[in-house]
Amino acid sequence: VFERKIMDKDIAKRASKNVDFLFKAYGRLAVPPWQQGGGLSEGFLNFNNLLRRERRYSLSVSFMGDNYHLNPKVIVGADGVKSSIGRSAGIDMRREILSGAQLEMVNVDVDSDFVYVFLDRRYSRDFFAWVIPMGKDRVRVGLCDTSNSYEKLIRLIEEHPLVSQMLKGAVPVEFSVGALPMGYGGETVKNNLLLVGDAAGQVKPLSGGGLYYGAKCAKICGKVIEEYLNGDYPLDYLKSYHTLWRREIGREIDFGLKFRAILKRMDNNMLDRLLEFIEKRGLIDYIVREGDMDNPSRVVESIFKKFFSLK
Repeated sequence: VFERKIMDKDIAKRASKNVDFLFKAYGRLAVPPWQQGGGLSEGFLNFNNLLRRERRYSLSVSFMGDNYHLNPKVIVGADGVKSSIGRSAGIDMRREILSGAQLEMVNVDVDSDFVYVFLDRRYSRDFFAWVIPMGKDRVRVGLCDTSNSYEKLIRLIEEHPLVSQMLKGAVPVEFSVGALPMGYGGETVKNNLLLVGDAAGQVKPLSGGGLYYGAKCAKICGKVIEEYLNGDYPLDYLKSYHTLWRREIGREIDFGLKFRAILKRMDNNMLDRLLEFIEKRGLIDYIVREGDMDNPSRVVESIFKKFFSLK
C-alpha cells in the first residue's frame, strides 16, 4: 500500500534537483494575449503577434499572496479531477464523478494479510467500500459513491455486520475526502496544454486507482514534450500525446466503463449469485493465476461471459 503523502514529497524532492525553482501554487490559464484589448506596448504587441501565430496559452498563478504571469512553451495540467487549468482552456470536463471518504483508525485487530472489499448496495450504490490493513493495529476504512460518501461510511462502520465487529473499539486518527473521475473527455491536448492524471480521466473505472495509469501517461507526456522541445516540430506535434496514451490504456478504460455500467445494474442478489458462481466454478485460482489488476479486461470479460451464458 502506497503512502501517497510520502510519495508526493519524494517526487517534489526529486523534481527540485532538476528545475530552476519549484513552488506549490494555484493558477489558471490567462486570457490569451491575442484576445486582449489595446493600450499595450510595442514590445508586448510583438510578443502578442508571436503567440497569435502559435496559439500558445500563458499562465496566471498565485503564490504566497503574489500573482505571476508566466509564458511557458508547454503547460502540463496535472491539477486533479476538477482541473482549473483544463476548464479555463474550455476543455469539456463533463464526466461521472464519485465522491470518496476514508478514515484511518487504530486499535484494530484484523488479519493484515488481506484487503477487504465490500460490494453492498445498502452502503455504496454505485461503487464499493474497503478496509485496508496498514500495519499491526491500523487500518484505512473507506467508501466511494456518487453522493453522501461520508454519511454512508459512518453507517457502514456502525451497521455493517462484519465491519462493525472488525472496528469495534477502533479510534479514528485521520480523515480524508476526495473525488474520482469516471471516464475522459474528447481531448487532453489543446494548443500548448496537455492534461495528465485525474485531470485527463486516466483512472481505472473498476478500482478508482490512478497512480499506475497516471505515472504511465506522465512518462508518455514527458517523452512527447522532450521531442517537441528538442526537435523542429509544429505545435500540433503535442497532440500525439493524446493518441499515444489512448493507444496504451484507452482500451482498458473503455472496457472498465462498460463493465462498471453492467455492475451498476446488478443488485445485491445478483452480486451474490456472481460471487457464488466464481467460487463454485473454481475461478478464484484462475483469477489469481491469470489476473492483472492493471489490465483486467481479459479475465473479467471471460468470467462475465460464462456467468451470463447461464441465464
